[in-house]
Amino acid sequence: MNTARPSAGFFYVITFNFGVTFAHTRKNPVMKNIIPAIMGVLLLTFSSCVKEGPQGPPGPPGEELTSTVYDVTVNFTPQNDYSVLFDFTPAIFTSDVVLTYIQWDTDQGRPIWRLIPQVISFSNGNLQYNYDFTFTDIRLFLEAEFDLDTLGPEWTSNQVFRIVVVPGAFGGKMDYSNYELVAEQLGLNKRTIPMNVLE
Repeated sequence: MNTARPSAGFFYVITFNFGVTFAHTRKNPVMKNIIPAIMGVLLLTFSSCVKEGPQGPPGPPGEELTSTVYDVTVNFTPQNDYSVLFDFTPAIFTSDVVLTYIQWDTDQGRPIWRLIPQVISFSNGNLQYNYDFTFTDIRLFLEAEFDLDTLGPEWTSNQVFRIVVVPGAFGGKMDYSNYELVAEQLGLNKRTIPMNVLE
């Protein structure tokens, strides 16, 4: 039996599954270049034979981040204990933020809004316009360091408030005290929604 070591020119045999056999030698640079090229062509051929399935149905639309604006006119009286409750219809999300502004004055017919709480100092103490809210309602009320019954109607009657519901997912920080800036950044339109007073 001949156990002599094969020479440097022995053949490598590469057999592919599709039944074609290639042979080359280490010393044949042409074959070294041809075989990778053939393998690349075969891969491209197989990949082009793969058929794509039908396109699936479109997914549900993403949640649109929109703010809601409400305008309310309030009369604070001894009968309602200087507090008025309004409901959110529909209810807001628990993650939402509620901003409330009071129309403090007008400038050439344009309302001037101030963010509340808003504090006014009198000689006998401070008066405060304030609010609190849940995801179903909002309460506007007066607080004072003196008897509220002594207030004149300019402080209690026909007080106009603008309520802005800001989505909790809204990114970025802003100066909430500046209503015009808030309206610009949130894209608020001029249409407001009336609110129902809860008895």
